[in-house]
Amino acid sequence: MDFEQMQLVWDREKSRTLYALDLEALHASVRKRGRRIAAGVEAMEIGMIAISIFLAGFLVSEPLLRGDDPQQYASAAVLLCVAAYLLVGRRRRRERERGFASNLRGDLERAIAQVDYHLQRVRTVHWWFFLPSFLTIVIGQAFEDEIESTWLWLPVLAAFPFGLWVARQELRCHLSRKRELESLRAKLVDEP
Repeated sequence: MDFEQMQLVWDREKSRTLYALDLEALHASVRKRGRRIAAGVEAMEIGMIAISIFLAGFLVSEPLLRGDDPQQYASAAVLLCVAAYLLVGRRRRRERERGFASNLRGDLERAIAQVDYHLQRVRTVHWWFFLPSFLTIVIGQAFEDEIESTWLWLPVLAAFPFGLWVARQELRCHLSRKRELESLRAKLVDEP
């Protein structure tokens, strides 16, 4: 429940409007927002970890099955490092989240911390995912006898700017969520 949806109470004796805050409904709304944010963060983390592990497995399968392209082990190692980085970050995030109290203020602070974490991940995605992914392509192509067709690589190379564009869109969405949550926190702190 937002402040705009507060229940209106009339003080007939003083003939002025007072606002009663339904803290339980507000707390439920904050918890719901927090769960939605947490689900988005979890989906991003699990998705990126799965992609990294799947691609590493794919890269290792060719040298294991056919005995050629041993340089793909290096590419797979890069992607496994990305997965390990994300797993460690996920574990640390979850430990920090356990430190918040299970009340309105604590749930609000947890939701803001989750948005901050997600914003940090989105802002740095080019360093921890796009750069290592690009390195796997460079490593793979550096040892190839013949470079594949340019037309084949255009969609692969176009995926990087597209990924950055998607990250920017997600950044905008989460910045607005953060502003809403911080505004709510400021209103709660300012209330007597």
